[in-house]
Amino acid sequence: MSVRSPRLRATLYAIPIPITIALVAGSSGESSGQYLGVILLVGFMYAVAALQQAVGRMLAVAGALLGYLGIAAALHQWADMPSWMAFSLAVVALAALRVWNRRHARADGDAPDHRPPGLVEYAVVPIATSGTWALGTALGPFLVTFPYSGVPTALSIRSGRLEFAVSFAGRAWLLLGFLGAFHVGREQMSFWPSLGVAWVLFAAAALGTHRGWTGRRASAP
Repeated sequence: MSVRSPRLRATLYAIPIPITIALVAGSSGESSGQYLGVILLVGFMYAVAALQQAVGRMLAVAGALLGYLGIAAALHQWADMPSWMAFSLAVVALAALRVWNRRHARADGDAPDHRPPGLVEYAVVPIATSGTWALGTALGPFLVTFPYSGVPTALSIRSGRLEFAVSFAGRAWLLLGFLGAFHVGREQMSFWPSLGVAWVLFAAAALGTHRGWTGRRASAP
């Protein structure tokens, strides 16, 4: 059964399963690049939303993907900063984006289209993934936040693109907290306990956030 609600899709997309797989596969690397990678992941979805109406879904996803790869490679090569600075920068960027969304973001004006994506669209996933791992040296820690599931998700969205991007941006701080908990834990514990603690904290924060959203909707007039 397909999930048509952009907000629910954003919530599901914020679950850090692809990030966990990348970490387990050995791409833990430096934490600063991963914090910045969360911002690039959010930017990927905004780029798809901005480009899709003008150039079509396939070209929009391809352009956003190339943008992620190019910026990630450049940051990995030239942006050398402490982890705390990268984390703070990511927090400030998400906070600024939240303010911008409240003032400027508007719902999409496109007509709903719930046709399932075709095989050609899903073929982008293994191609993009294999190509990204081949660029592992160039991307470094940004491999962890690469939009592995973001590519098929973006391809499957036929309407509500901006709503999805805005909703995901509001949940991206959960991914930032997950990575922060993991790397802080790595300073005191081994890999698996750190990963377990990060997941427990993520689940608790996500549950609390979901209850807060539910309460606000229930109390709305």
